[in-house]
Amino acid sequence: MDISAWLKSLEDTGFATGVRHSLYLFPFLESVHVMALSVVFGTVMVVDLRMLGLASIRRPFTRMATELLKITWGAFAVAALTGAMMFMTNARVYAANTSFRVKMLLLVLAAINMAVFHLTAGKPEAVRRWDTAPSGPGPAKAAGALSLILWVAIIVAGRVIGFTTTGKEAKEAPPPAQNFDDFLSGAPGDSAPVPAPAATPQSDSTANAKTSDLTIKIIMDTMVDPSGDFLFESVADISDDRGVTHKAPRTAQEWDAVRHHLQVLIDAQPLLIAPGRRAANPTDRSANPAVENQPEEVQKLLDAQHADFVQRADRLRQAAASGLKAVDAQDKDALLVSITAIDKACESCHLHYWYPKDKRAHQAAKEEGGIIE
Repeated sequence: MDISAWLKSLEDTGFATGVRHSLYLFPFLESVHVMALSVVFGTVMVVDLRMLGLASIRRPFTRMATELLKITWGAFAVAALTGAMMFMTNARVYAANTSFRVKMLLLVLAAINMAVFHLTAGKPEAVRRWDTAPSGPGPAKAAGALSLILWVAIIVAGRVIGFTTTGKEAKEAPPPAQNFDDFLSGAPGDSAPVPAPAATPQSDSTANAKTSDLTIKIIMDTMVDPSGDFLFESVADISDDRGVTHKAPRTAQEWDAVRHHLQVLIDAQPLLIAPGRRAANPTDRSANPAVENQPEEVQKLLDAQHADFVQRADRLRQAAASGLKAVDAQDKDALLVSITAIDKACESCHLHYWYPKDKRAHQAAKEEGGIIE
């Protein structure tokens, strides 16, 4: 049997796909899994400490173990179920993860340790001899100590899984359909439909109707902003407690995703500069009028300076086109240069038309350089 194909089939199930592309389901499963494991470890620890003579020494071992192990097995069932659900979402990634393999091995060893205990010092007739003693005999103490060590190691390995991946499949894991920043801001993620340019010539009346319905703000919200956010995050240096991680496209899938978002920016340019295009609907009021222009103020600037707006929009198109060349060459450094140019093209337009009264933004633009105000 082809294990890789079987793991891939798990990832392709409707359940796994739904969890992988949801903002809520995987965090929910992970939270329940962690809480269930906490209950398992907590109850097992009490039993183990009783055998070692370090806790609950006045309680008969049989009565205490009987009460607690019912809870242990229930929590373990929940942990196993949620763990299996999370495994399905990226089965090949987890199967290639060293920490995941270590965790599974430790679970097997914990089960063997428990089985050996129940076949020796934990047999009913054996327990009756030390049931009310302050601690168990040597074999029981050894089993309790080993159990504590194994369960601590299981929890540590489980936490490490989230920070380590190995193998080709891990690098090719699909990105989420929507990022959390987009969710909080209300902007559509990558899964949102992107309006495309007309594929066939149309009459002037039809074109004008579409121009009147599609504002610059809509184009920005549905095309430019989501693609720009994706590109700005595609190449970055991430600093955390593990050091500095250099993020950049590596796999063919990641390069194709960058290409897609660059092409969206190129396709957006002719839509932005179409004659008669309105800045926004009158109801799209500024959230910060002290520094941001209202739609009618933006429209006044566009009507008076259309050629200037065309030039600024073309800077965005040129920067994105340069990015496509970097993608073709898979040149990460050139891609970073292009993305920086995209950022400056966007900021140039925003400073001039959207928030011309924001003094701090203008000062930052002067310090950064390369931004036309």
